[in-house]
Amino acid sequence: MTAPPPLISILIPAYNLGPHILAGLTALGPIPPQAEVLIYDDASGDDTAALAERWASQTPQARVLRGAVNGGVSHARNQLLTAARGGYVWFIDGDDTLAAGALQTVVDVLRAQHPNVLIVDFTRSGPTGENHGKAFYGPERMLSYDKAQLLAGTLRAQSMHLWARIYRRCLNAPHAFPEGKIYEDMAVLPQILASATSFYYLPEALITYRHRPDSLVTQVTPALLVDQFTALARLWDGPATRGWTPPDRVLLEYQIFLDRTLRRVLKHLLRCPVGDDSRAAYAQIMAAYANATTPMARRRAWVELWRGNLNEVRRGARTRRKAARVFS
Repeated sequence: MTAPPPLISILIPAYNLGPHILAGLTALGPIPPQAEVLIYDDASGDDTAALAERWASQTPQARVLRGAVNGGVSHARNQLLTAARGGYVWFIDGDDTLAAGALQTVVDVLRAQHPNVLIVDFTRSGPTGENHGKAFYGPERMLSYDKAQLLAGTLRAQSMHLWARIYRRCLNAPHAFPEGKIYEDMAVLPQILASATSFYYLPEALITYRHRPDSLVTQVTPALLVDQFTALARLWDGPATRGWTPPDRVLLEYQIFLDRTLRRVLKHLLRCPVGDDSRAAYAQIMAAYANATTPMARRRAWVELWRGNLNEVRRGARTRRKAARVFS
């Protein structure tokens, strides 16, 4: 007799995480009977797969999948989605850790509330210490059916982290992760949220995100910065949002997020050597910014930022002027 599918699949892509993978897997704690754990080793060159298999051999609900060649994190996530059986999925990076009892907390909320999307807060951990990260601004500990609130609250938190959301697997089905891109969360998450009809926000830090100096997203290059900004600039370019006009409150939060990200990306670009690559990256970033927004939206966002933080507006303007001088 075939066993019923689990309520939730914990999906963990891993690549060369030998020094970190066991800490993350051990932090899952006791695996509830309603959950399964899938680990995809993306052809690691170290002992990641062996360590994961050793852990899985003692965990009946866990399986390790091995890739023959390294395909990148999007490929790994797509493979995990294909193998998952749970009604919900929770992607966790292999070097991140869950808080004690987090998995059981998530199972309890899903069983009690049945949301399309469950949002949780997180802890950032880096060389300077730890701090609480908010994944959402909006109604807490209640089931909500307001899609505009779901998108606006996500944009206001400036949090496009996939691991801060647990969602129904069917929402991901039409939206495969784009392989060959770095910021795949930003490309897919808005489409998943736009497809949802309900959500529940639990303002508890259930996962610790570790900022490692050797991780892919910390190795700043002009090409990586283009990937990051164009993913955000094309936020609405997907099957769930194409042809959809977001409400004004969503557009305002999007524009503010876009302006803040532009300043951050340009600051990183200004630290790169000036040359053909950085000049081409600047041109692509500014073209993406111009295509993603309108003068009216920019004015509304600037007014909102001006009311809240005048210095932020001035810093953003100075960064844009400096980048224009250096790269034009």
